[in-house]
Amino acid sequence: MKFKHICVSILIAAFASIQFVPAGESANEKYTDLILNDTIYPAEIEIKPQIIQLDFYPNEFITKDITLLNRGGQTLEIKKTKASCYCANAAVINFSIPPFGLGKVRLSFNTQKLTDSIQRIDYTIWSNARDSVFTFPVYLRRVERDSSIQTINHLNVL
Repeated sequence: MKFKHICVSILIAAFASIQFVPAGESANEKYTDLILNDTIYPAEIEIKPQIIQLDFYPNEFITKDITLLNRGGQTLEIKKTKASCYCANAAVINFSIPPFGLGKVRLSFNTQKLTDSIQRIDYTIWSNARDSVFTFPVYLRRVERDSSIQTINHLNVL
C-alpha cells in the first residue's frame, strides 16, 4: 500500500513539474517564424553590374541587359522606368521579382545624335521598393572607328 502511495505521489509531482516547463518548438515552426520575420522588410533594388560603362561607335544602336536583385523580404513590383535622355529607353523583362530573386531590364541607346565623347544617362525605376524611386547612371563613351581598317576592308571588296 505504501508503495502505491509513493508511486502516485511521484506521478503527481512529475505531472505538476511538466506543467511549468515551456513546450519546445519543432524545426518546422522555427523555419516558419524566420520566413514570417523576413517578410516585414520591404523590397530593395540592387543592380548588377553596379557601374555600367559602354563604348559605342557613332550612329550605332546598342542594347545592354542588366540584372536586378531584390534584396528585401517582399516581392518587388516594378511600375515604370524612364531615361533622362530622348536617345535611351528601358524595357522591363520581369515586372515582379520575388524576395532574393533576380529580374532583368533591357537598356537601349540610339547614339545617332550623341556628339560628346562621354555621355551620362540616368535611368529611374519606380516600384514598391524601400525608397520607391531608384536611379542609376549609365556611362557611354564614344569610340572612333579605325580608318585604316575601313580602308583595308574597302580594298578587299575591290
